[in-house]
Amino acid sequence: MSRRATIALALAFFALAVLGGLWLRSQTGAPPGSPCDADGDCAAGVCLESHRGRTCTTTCDSDADCDPTLVCREADVEAHGAATGERPRLCAPPKPTLQAPF
Repeated sequence: MSRRATIALALAFFALAVLGGLWLRSQTGAPPGSPCDADGDCAAGVCLESHRGRTCTTTCDSDADCDPTLVCREADVEAHGAATGERPRLCAPPKPTLQAPF
């Protein structure tokens, strides 16, 4: 193998290693529905507190964007978007409903 081919091959492996590292970094964090303690624990960067505890979630436009057990609704502005005043829509558990005790 010529010196030029060896250098080209080494550069190709280096590029693959860099791209692979960037891809792995983008894949870190827990998927929606996983338990979390902070936004950084989640792949989408959103850890939502609800009546079910703290779970990873993601943004949405409609219920179709969410897991079948979740609904798309406006987030609590104090928890998410307080600095900007925005009210993002997040996949979240439906609010509990009161049921008769019988």
